[in-house]
Amino acid sequence: MEVYGIGAIAVPIPKEPRDEREACAQFEALLIQKLLEAMDRTVPRSTLFPRKRAEEFYRLMWFEAVAEEVAKEGGVGLGERLLQYLQGAKVFSR
Repeated sequence: MEVYGIGAIAVPIPKEPRDEREACAQFEALLIQKLLEAMDRTVPRSTLFPRKRAEEFYRLMWFEAVAEEVAKEGGVGLGERLLQYLQGAKVFSR
């Protein structure tokens, strides 16, 4: 794998199609995780039981695990579309 970069920033360039597919799945998982976190912030919270840091940390870990599983099982299709775009198949159906 070759590494190109500017200054101290290096970006690995994937050589294998498997690397591209994995990178797209990871990107989709990250977006799904951020979506879950944003949705969680809209849920009204009770002041009777205030949230603690441990609970917040657990929620973030849970969102990450759920997002990775969703992306691994095909996700919402964003990873596949991104992969098609990166591979030059810029045909999108509407």
